[in-house]
Amino acid sequence: MPPTERKISEALLEFADPLLQRHPANPDPEELTADLRIAAMVWNAVVLETVRQPGVYLAEMRSRLRSTVRGRALKNLLSVFDELELRKRRENPMDLRLIGDCECLVDKHGRIAVRASHSPPQEMAEADKSEPKTAKTPRSTDADVDLLLHDFYQIATDFFQLAPWRWMQNGDVFGVQDPESGIVNWCSVMGAGGEMFGLALYLGHEGFDSLRRSAAGEKLDDEALYGLPALVLLFLDRAELSKDDLTRIRQSGVKFRGSGAYPKLESHAVNRMPRSAGEDELRTMGHVLNEACFAASSGLGNEKRFDPDKRGRLLVRAPDPKDPDAPWIDTRREPPPPLEQPLPKIETETIFRLRRETRVMPFEVECDLFPSATIIQEPGQDPYAPPLFMSTHSGTGQIVQCELGLPQDRDAFAQAQFLKMIDLLKARPAVVYVKRPTLLRVVEPLCRMLEMRVKKVDRLHTLDPAREDLARMPIRER
Repeated sequence: MPPTERKISEALLEFADPLLQRHPANPDPEELTADLRIAAMVWNAVVLETVRQPGVYLAEMRSRLRSTVRGRALKNLLSVFDELELRKRRENPMDLRLIGDCECLVDKHGRIAVRASHSPPQEMAEADKSEPKTAKTPRSTDADVDLLLHDFYQIATDFFQLAPWRWMQNGDVFGVQDPESGIVNWCSVMGAGGEMFGLALYLGHEGFDSLRRSAAGEKLDDEALYGLPALVLLFLDRAELSKDDLTRIRQSGVKFRGSGAYPKLESHAVNRMPRSAGEDELRTMGHVLNEACFAASSGLGNEKRFDPDKRGRLLVRAPDPKDPDAPWIDTRREPPPPLEQPLPKIETETIFRLRRETRVMPFEVECDLFPSATIIQEPGQDPYAPPLFMSTHSGTGQIVQCELGLPQDRDAFAQAQFLKMIDLLKARPAVVYVKRPTLLRVVEPLCRMLEMRVKKVDRLHTLDPAREDLARMPIRER
């Protein structure tokens, strides 16, 4: 062999040693060549990953294996594939070249030699740039799903082992641009308080606004039951996973053990309860985790990395505009502005009627609109937490009203129930107490038109205990 080819061949033979050890003392050259080509495939994948897009080529190589091998042989080869990848990374061979076709030679004494062609780095780069930069995701096969799950759970393991909650705060927010849509999604690492570990990904402008409103105290914690546009990765005990979660983990082939080390990805959306993430959501979170690992690790020892800059811009991981094929870079983006929350149309006819038929009387009421503890599941629909409007007489503690509504119409529902409360009382209370900013903005214009005062308080002294009693009672599903 030429000296250059001998150097790369010797490195490849050492690299492929786990494969070669599986063969008998008198190996078949054709079988050896087939296994050696698998090793070359891994080599090329890691080389391309090193100089191009992390994870893309390794995923492609695993996909090729899955499309050609089945059953126990596939499981064995994938384990060898992982071992080869680790060895390649650990030993860092001196010759970073793409390997072409391979041939294994065995002499009469059983000694093994290999003949392999290679491409120089510049040819590799030209070949890589000739590929399309974006491609539509084809319809998934069982092998594609196995690969998707494997890659997701593998990067989730990397994120868990990194444990960025050790140095990041829950208020540290950074963005990751979606590679297909270009939309920026916003990350918040969970676990600084030592209770729930994971990563919340708030989707797009609406997700960021939900995060902002919660941080500003515009929503109380229990309103999360109404849903928000987010993907939430949690690390839990095995006993806390669903059957679907455990099936996916087995299907992925990734092993987990230990307390609080099992990943669970939940898909959240407005007006429904969380459910297991779909394939596209797994891809989205897998990409985000890859960038989150880089962003979080580079923040170790730099407490100000996630702070807004002097212009108020936030950290966002995004493609390099000068070279889309290059590794992603840190950018700074303006945070999305607050979304306007339009009020429902006020029923002016009802307002005028109540002004004619009722008077302001010297008594007070307390009102609240909160997610019901009873989750409703209707055929063919996602389960949801219906809003419950409750009002109590502040003097007597008597419940005036208790009605369930639909989450997508809760503002209009709250206004309608508020006006209904006055009808039931046959009078307008002098003062109305509320504790939620979300309810205050809805009833305040009604109180102004009806010449009633509305006050925001931290606790509703008669309604909160009534709500606690109600939570202990079953509510019949609709």
